[in-house]
Amino acid sequence: MKKIGWITGKKKLLRLAGLSLMGVLLLSGCGNTGKSAVAAASSTSASETSNEAGKGSKVSQPAENVDAQVAEASLPQPGEAISASLTWKSRMELAYATQFAVDTYEDADGMQYEAVSVADGSRFLLIPEGGKVPEDLPDSIQVLKRPVKQIYLVATATMDMFRMLGALPDIRFSGTDASGWYIPEAKEAMENGSILYAGKYSEPDYERIVSEGCGLAIENTMILHSPEVKEKAESFGIPVLVDHSSYEAHPLGRTEWIRLYGVLTGKEKEGGSGICKAGSGVAACYRRRFGCGERRRERKNRTDGAGGKAVGGIFLYYEPGQRERAPFL
Repeated sequence: MKKIGWITGKKKLLRLAGLSLMGVLLLSGCGNTGKSAVAAASSTSASETSNEAGKGSKVSQPAENVDAQVAEASLPQPGEAISASLTWKSRMELAYATQFAVDTYEDADGMQYEAVSVADGSRFLLIPEGGKVPEDLPDSIQVLKRPVKQIYLVATATMDMFRMLGALPDIRFSGTDASGWYIPEAKEAMENGSILYAGKYSEPDYERIVSEGCGLAIENTMILHSPEVKEKAESFGIPVLVDHSSYEAHPLGRTEWIRLYGVLTGKEKEGGSGICKAGSGVAACYRRRFGCGERRRERKNRTDGAGGKAVGGIFLYYEPGQRERAPFL
């Protein structure tokens, strides 16, 4: 009797195992031969994403794809020819930044043009007042009139650089509304209408920025997850520059981006002195390297001009009769 009971129990176990196997096969699907249930689910998900993309919905890129884009990108070599009418003269000396380059070219009349290159492969040629766009300029190089005006600023971390340059009037649109700004001057400009809110990076107000003649959109790397937004802006004739300062290995490399924005706005001198005013130990290192005047500063951590705590990583540096605000390093 014990043996019969054991055999009966064994049959029940086999029957349960058979039912479990049938369930797995059903979940896998008969048409997915050689694929696991997980693979089948992934295939279905990809198919649904593709279908949604066909309906016009936004499809973001995985983070690893974005990182790969940046890793594979490179800057052009100094001296590269971009037009038969322009002669390469020099490249901006940068002590720490590796994610952008600025090259100076000259035409037959001695007029200077700046070529800006960013590590994602984007390239821009700044046309000086009275200058001409070279007829043989490659399509991959976007044209900007210098100084650049009517800027749509989405990369919020750069706003203080524009403030230090005295270039806030060049910004017409913001990707952050007034309540989101920790910089008093930016907040005030939005409240009085000098700077208009034009939507966040993933949902810009194209009608507004196009109708008012946006000269350049400055985005942060979040836009790389929504490439269709960048493509649409460019289709409307709006050049897009993606700020890659967050990819700089050295803190001063991030700060050196103020020199790029100085070039764009015609304030190169202010761009160099802006770093020298940063006031921290690393900025002092920069001053020693480039011969900027050494001045004693006292560092006040994470406070704003009114004595409250800063939001967004801003330090203030105080001097006799002067207050300087510098990007957080």
